[in-house]
Amino acid sequence: GLGDVYKRQKCNTVFMKANTIIGKDGIVQGALTDEDLEHVSKLISNMKIEYFNCGHGIHNEKVKEFISCVSKTVENQKLKQEFER
Repeated sequence: GLGDVYKRQKCNTVFMKANTIIGKDGIVQGALTDEDLEHVSKLISNMKIEYFNCGHGIHNEKVKEFISCVSKTVENQKLKQEFER
């Protein structure tokens, strides 16, 4: 199942967590609940969580923070690769 796919994930992973919004109908709108994220973090061993105070559209609502997070992640991966050589 999907859990097995996550467990096989070996590369570093950044999970960008937005605020959880639950609609009037009780359905989570676009983002995982904190409980869901806790479950996912147990499945992916090399996962770092970055929290954003916004809705599901992190890349639209927090543009500078999103770009910074992605850039930092890429740079850290480059440094790791250089170190491992």
